[in-house]
Amino acid sequence: MVMKDLNENMKKWVILSFLLLTPSLFLFGQEESGGGSGAAEAAVTSGGTSKPAAAASGTTESNPVVTMIRAGVSWESAKVIKINDIVKIASAGGTLTKLVKTAGKIQSGSLKTDDLVTLIDKKVDIDNALDNAEKATAGTINLADLVTLLDKDVSIADASSNAEKAKAGTINLVDLTALIDAGVSISDASSNAEKAKAGTLDVSALVTLLDSGIDLANATTISETSQSGGSTTINTALFTSTRALTANDALYTATTQVISGATTEFAGFQTALEASVILANTILTDRVISNNSDLPNGITLSSLSQSGYTTELIRLLAKYGAIGSNGDAVANAVLGSDYAAFTGSQNLSSLVQNSTSSYLANLANLGARTFSDEDRGSTVLNVSLSKISLMSGSNITITNGASIDASEVLSKATSTSDRKIAIVGAAKDLTIAGDATFTNSNDVEDHALVIGAADDLYFRSEYAAANSADYADPAPVTVKYTGSNLGIGSYDTMRLVNVNLEAGGNLALATLDELHIGLSDSHSSTFSVGTGGKNSDSDNVYLYANNLIQVNGLQFSGRLDDVYLESITINLKDVQFPSSADVMLRSRDGSLNFNSYSSPVLGSVNLTEVSHGGTTLNSSHFSGTNGHINSSITLPNGTSAIKIRGQ
Repeated sequence: MVMKDLNENMKKWVILSFLLLTPSLFLFGQEESGGGSGAAEAAVTSGGTSKPAAAASGTTESNPVVTMIRAGVSWESAKVIKINDIVKIASAGGTLTKLVKTAGKIQSGSLKTDDLVTLIDKKVDIDNALDNAEKATAGTINLADLVTLLDKDVSIADASSNAEKAKAGTINLVDLTALIDAGVSISDASSNAEKAKAGTLDVSALVTLLDSGIDLANATTISETSQSGGSTTINTALFTSTRALTANDALYTATTQVISGATTEFAGFQTALEASVILANTILTDRVISNNSDLPNGITLSSLSQSGYTTELIRLLAKYGAIGSNGDAVANAVLGSDYAAFTGSQNLSSLVQNSTSSYLANLANLGARTFSDEDRGSTVLNVSLSKISLMSGSNITITNGASIDASEVLSKATSTSDRKIAIVGAAKDLTIAGDATFTNSNDVEDHALVIGAADDLYFRSEYAAANSADYADPAPVTVKYTGSNLGIGSYDTMRLVNVNLEAGGNLALATLDELHIGLSDSHSSTFSVGTGGKNSDSDNVYLYANNLIQVNGLQFSGRLDDVYLESITINLKDVQFPSSADVMLRSRDGSLNFNSYSSPVLGSVNLTEVSHGGTTLNSSHFSGTNGHINSSITLPNGTSAIKIRGQ
């Protein structure tokens, strides 16, 4: 027994001595198993010798086993590692310290050589390979999951993170790989796989929608909303069929919201929705208008009996933003409980009222102040809906130099009930890019032309840093209507800088946010009214903003009578009212302050360098209490020329 042990130890020392003397021969002679009848073994048995190979300082030499032993790794640790594996590990790491550290982890059992080599074979760098091989040994990731993700070109960091999630049970690897195969980025795929595991998203539906060409954002919303609402079945056919009907992404997003918001897919819902999508796709098209040929066909009351004009169209427009940010509330209020319940589709022709006056009470749903009861009875506000025409688009640009004739659509009225309104309306933004002239051979004040936007209305260009030159001190823009009444409105803030507006009759500007005329420095705009009406009385200017009217540099001309301004806060500087103007300034509190343009008082009328008939106004020209303040400057009829009231 003693002799046997001695012989065994001698054999080990012989092999070790040979390793120290012939590293190159050993390296290339060993088989992958680390033993056998290779050249190294033959050299031992024959007693052959070779010169030793020198190792460069700090690097693994040609025989990494020798290097490890020289560095103090035990023979027991060194001999259990396959030579080819050590070569791979050494090649991947390159430093003596790292190789020794790796061998120690293998010896301690915290790292499996096969796992490490598998990752190195997948071109993973040594540090990440070591880290993830240790995780696999520790059981925090499944190496097969990690390799699956690497094979799908997922980075090692993302592959490791998601393999850990899979092991922890927060994602299903099958869901994750299905999303990756559908072209979803790893971050989005991981996020949605987590939702699927939590039961709030249907991966199968999501992949089906993606395969049909639906973008990820919409597909995710569809798959997630349905699951969140408790439904386990998603009508992917309906989503894909409507996607095929429009290339307008914003409209399709609105469509998905309508479908997802349905409490029940009632009989005929798909038919009504698809017809409405086709119609909305036509209505919600970006338009550039230079002349009459660019105008779309007008939508009229008679149109509402045609295909597509159902409550589903209103649902689409509301989600699209074409009725403002409170579109759903407005539609619910106007169309009633059956519409709000979402249990059936109706043709719009059966729901509309006869006159504009029927809808005045609904202004509050848009965020505007409603008319008083006595105003609602005014015949001026009572126009038959059959006499209103809407020429619509999504984003509309009226080009510089545009010339549009409104004579046909706004022809002379045969009676009071025949008065007409024509609207050029954008469901998103409308831009008047420069000078524009709207003509009308009818100069009787029996009609109105309205230019409006459900979002922003701009003069020259969008109000943005990139277009700052358009708002610094640009050449004037003139917008003219030779017919009678002109209205310009927007849902959001409107800004006019050096803009001249001219109307044959009355002029009205309104916004549900803020109205700015001029900026903080000096500018000059002019509003002219009564320039085209035939044998009419003097005409009026109406300015309304829900939150703020701020004016710096404004003159009035033409046959002007009344000037009406209303907003929570009115802030005027360098405004010149002519002597003929009967001015009403209505703010929230009906209070009055002077020389406070740079720091206006909220809820008040603030006047700085404002004149009437050439007289610059100051506190000595006014008397009364908040909510009922009158000027001592009077009109020829003896009434106060300027009145300040509360809302």
